[in-house]
Amino acid sequence: MPETNSQPPIPQKEPIEPPTLINRLKTRKSKILLGFLIIFIFSGAVFGVYKFRQTQLSREEIRLRAGQEELAYCKQDSDCILAFRETDCCGCPLVVTVKGLENDSSMIRYSPKEGILWVRPSSSECMETICKQCDGFWPSCSNNHTCIATSVPAIYTPVATGSTDGWTTYKSEKYSYSFKYPNYPAQWVDVDETEKIEKIKKSGEASGEVLNMINYVSFYLEGTPINVMQFTVFDGKRNGWSGDFPVDKGRKKIGDYEFHFYSWREGGGGEVAEISRGGKSYEFNFESIISPDLVDFILSTFKFLD
Repeated sequence: MPETNSQPPIPQKEPIEPPTLINRLKTRKSKILLGFLIIFIFSGAVFGVYKFRQTQLSREEIRLRAGQEELAYCKQDSDCILAFRETDCCGCPLVVTVKGLENDSSMIRYSPKEGILWVRPSSSECMETICKQCDGFWPSCSNNHTCIATSVPAIYTPVATGSTDGWTTYKSEKYSYSFKYPNYPAQWVDVDETEKIEKIKKSGEASGEVLNMINYVSFYLEGTPINVMQFTVFDGKRNGWSGDFPVDKGRKKIGDYEFHFYSWREGGGGEVAEISRGGKSYEFNFESIISPDLVDFILSTFKFLD
């Protein structure tokens, strides 16, 4: 038999497959975890700094807010006052607390002239300015302990009855006059301030119209600082006018007497009714919240006693 040459078969190499993504992750697991840890630590540090900063800001805001709330807090009406910006020529008064005014150098206290609520020119730059009248109001403390503006309702005559029955009579035996005033819609309170005028004269600080005042009575709405009417007796004619110069409105007979009318300024702002007798001048000064009808009713009750 012929001899055969047999050789063992050459083993075939199996193809090497590339590592899968999962295998790669497994082999690099420690590096990946370390990377995540670094990112986590860095993010935490950034977030911590942010929160710390926010906390600091919040504390400052809380402190400022607490300070503002304390300045705006009131317990009673006397804690609230009227004020306005010193640099403003015109503008209605703002209602603020006494503490708030003390802590704001740009504000000054506003003292309404017998209840007329508007800002009058107070500097040379504003002297030619004519300010529009504001609605009447006075400051009060609300149930929430914040200062608010309480409106003053216009005071109207009960025209339906057309009567002064039930009105209060004010009489001065010394200066020989009397007149009536209403108790509607709120009680009126009369305050004789003649003694105050005499003290001003004795102090040597009196000037202008105060010099020849001999009797001065104010009428307030009860429970408010609103002065709705004044009555003044001058020894002779009024010695000048403080503040605005009046506008002559002419004469008008009401009841038994003829009155000479003035207005504090063109366009409103209260009305003055004056009558002279025996070398003296008798003057009513009505504030703008009093209706014209009520002015006429009050004047119709005026009488000289002799």
